[in-house]
Amino acid sequence: MEISSERSLLCIVIVLLIIAFIYCMVKYSSKRCMRKNWISIFPILFSLIALVNCYPRIEQLGFDYLGLIVGILALLVTVLLGWNIYALIDTHKIRKDFKALSKELSDRIEKNSFNLHSSLALSYNVENDSDDNDSKYFFIYHSICMIICNTRMGLYNECHSIIDNIISIQRFDITDSQRISLLLLTNEIREMNRIDNYMEMINYLSSLQIRNS
Repeated sequence: MEISSERSLLCIVIVLLIIAFIYCMVKYSSKRCMRKNWISIFPILFSLIALVNCYPRIEQLGFDYLGLIVGILALLVTVLLGWNIYALIDTHKIRKDFKALSKELSDRIEKNSFNLHSSLALSYNVENDSDDNDSKYFFIYHSICMIICNTRMGLYNECHSIIDNIISIQRFDITDSQRISLLLLTNEIREMNRIDNYMEMINYLSSLQIRNS
């Protein structure tokens, strides 16, 4: 009777260990974790072998331990199949595709914004000898917006020609608020160090003379 109680206790401990293993496998069901913890399967197998040796199928037994083992193995197989189905859903690929789609949509928005500012800049384009300082200001403003759109799309080489158009304008007088707005706008340019003539534009804007509002 005492031996039977010890065996029953051992069986319960083994079952609990198997349940704990299943829980860990489901909780950390990533390929990397499974590769790191694959060795933990061997204690389970050895435990099952020991259980079979200690509890052979005998008709006089009141409890069918072989049926218990088969049930546990069936549960393990079910969990493993479920885990494999889950692994087939490549979450990494889904995230990658989502980022690519987001980048494509973002580039479309920036491209539309670039075209809009390009049209506005052309509408304010005037001759160098013109006295229309406000038109020159708005031309530079929308040109800088075009540079911002290009840097958001990663088109840094396209910014050089736009800056050349800006600094080619003969220096003119602007209000203090206009110069501040232009300099603040340049802060939205991403990775300006990748634009060779960026500092030339900054020096040009800083050199514009201030006139009264």
